[in-house]
Amino acid sequence: MRTYTHNGLGDRARVDKQTGTRHFVYDAWGRVVAEYGSSARDVRTEFIWAEPPAANDSSSFGGSDHIPG
Repeated sequence: MRTYTHNGLGDRARVDKQTGTRHFVYDAWGRVVAEYGSSARDVRTEFIWAEPPAANDSSSFGGSDHIPG
């Protein structure tokens, strides 16, 4: 049987199952950056994101200062 625990933002923060426990760590944009076992020493997976997610609001590239990039 699996038991899921979520953080205040609704992200899955922990999974308990017969084979062990997994903890999930998220960045400021809500992306998973790491999965750990029962302790921080038990690193299962780490993710490196190249850049923050792109805005999907039809704003001009570079913001409102009219300086590209």
